[in-house]
Amino acid sequence: MPFPRSRLDVYWVFSEQTDTVHSLEKCLADWVADDLLNTDGSPGDSHARIGCGSFNRVQAIASDKDVLFANHQGGYRVFCPNNDKIATLEFSEGVAEWRKSEQDPSAILVSCKACGGKHSLPQFVGRPAFAFGRSAFHFNSVEKASFSDALLTAIRESIGPFTIVLKRVG
Repeated sequence: MPFPRSRLDVYWVFSEQTDTVHSLEKCLADWVADDLLNTDGSPGDSHARIGCGSFNRVQAIASDKDVLFANHQGGYRVFCPNNDKIATLEFSEGVAEWRKSEQDPSAILVSCKACGGKHSLPQFVGRPAFAFGRSAFHFNSVEKASFSDALLTAIRESIGPFTIVLKRVG
């Protein structure tokens, strides 16, 4: 029987929103054509070229509002972007404000006790990484969290910059 939090999911969270949903769908179709995936998102015969070993499925996620992608169950720590000191409490209070207001997370400015400055929510540093976004690829139950450099480069060039977020699932 697996231990709690033994499953690892990986999200590639895109920071740019311009036509990302269409780009994600096109990318998945290309991966199916290249036999990296089957039409249901499960591993295709050539899935090893993705580089993360085995996985259950890959899907595109799209939302009409920002989502915080993070290792919620396994936890994460938050640090000031200026001096790398812990700022989890301030960040958590900012996230609560953001969820109530439904504003862009960049519009929520948080007073940081670690440096005395103000930072938007996406400026804080998470360990492991977190990211705010409206679109992502979700790799469900990966064997390992490494990916093909060629694939990562191709995605950045075709869709745009993204943050890799690891999430332990029990």
